[in-house]
Order: sequence, then C-alpha cells, then structure tokens
Amino acid sequence: RWEGGGGQGGALGNGAPVAVHVLGELKEILLAFEKQIDALALKSDGKGHAHNTWPGDKLREIFALVNVTPSTVDELVDVLKRGAAMLAGAVQHTGGVRTSGLHSLAECVQTLFQLDCDPNDFKLHVCTEKPRGGGPLIRTVNYWCLNPGYAMVALLRANHVHSLILTSGTLSPLNSFASELQIPFPIRLENAHVIDKEQAMVMIVKKGDAHRQTHI
Repeated sequence: RWEGGGGQGGALGNGAPVAVHVLGELKEILLAFEKQIDALALKSDGKGHAHNTWPGDKLREIFALVNVTPSTVDELVDVLKRGAAMLAGAVQHTGGVRTSGLHSLAECVQTLFQLDCDPNDFKLHVCTEKPRGGGPLIRTVNYWCLNPGYAMVALLRANHVHSLILTSGTLSPLNSFASELQIPFPIRLENAHVIDKEQAMVMIVKKGDAHRQTHI
C-alpha cells in the first residue's frame, strides 16, 4: 500500500535521498502492479506468444488497485525518479544495473495522471516476449499514444518553442495534418504532389520489423 513519505530519511519531494522504508513501499507497489498485469487475460497467437489490447483508462484502473491515485501519484513519481538516480550512482561503482525501466515507468505514470490526458488517445497493450538473455516468457506492458497532437502540444508547452518549421514532401493536404497535430500553422506553403496516382500504392502492414503481427 502506498502511504507517501513520512518517517526517517527525509520528506518526499525535497530532493533528499530516498529512505530505505520508502524503497520498500515502492517495491511492494511494483510487485502488486506486476501481479495485476499477470492476472490480465491474454489471447494466444497460436505461435507460443499471447497479447491483448485495452482502452487507455484500463491502466488507471490497474494502478487504482494498488492504491496509486491522483492524490498519491506525485509522490510515487518522485520516488521512482530518485530511486533511478540512486541506482545510476551505483552503476558508476559496480556496473551492470539498469535504471531505464524506472525512468520509463515514472514518465508513463506522470503522463497517465495528467489532467489534460485523454485516455481515449492511448491504448494499453500487454504481450509476452522472450527475454534477451533467454529464459521463460515475460509479460511486457506497452502504453501507446495514438494522438500525435498530444506530443506536439507537450513539446511546445514544455520547451517554450518560439517557432516550429515542418517540411516534407508528403504533408499535403495541410488542413488535416494541422488538425491531427492540434497546433496552429499560420504560415503555410503547399505545392502539388509530384507523384502521379498511378505511382502510389496503398497497403496494410500486417507485421512489424520483428515479423510479429501488428495489433493496432
């Protein structure tokens, strides 16, 4: 159960080192989250793997089951980031410890609970994969953003961008493109396509670069 950051070792959110008991609470949350993921029903692909996809708000429901809510998420993200920083420091002395997983989880949780985040713009996809080092299949959690405008708006907002120039030979028609990105383009230059209709081919990509079936 997530109870926040009382006790010895410094209060959460002030940059102090993470107390051991807080790391213990974080471990309990991650184990409980993993248990919920393992309980999800997956569909077999007939080739030894399984997968399933849910609406984006499904991930919020799973976090709620382990008591991660809008009122506690900031503390969780803070501990995840500082825990990753502690492990990164250990890497410099011992080597071999990866922290990217904690950073990715912190970013995912932060995005998930943002006030302007529409769950309809995301999909939760869970699949089984074989670990790189071998061994039994493991479940991988993917949180897909299907709205390009979400990333563009966040980019402009976070970095105080003054001007953004997009160039490509395939952006026409610009009206639909600007609508998808959800940002205004007051200055536009649009030319006719140089490719004839006879040179274009519309296809459906059924498999990704790893020869696995796509599920979007």
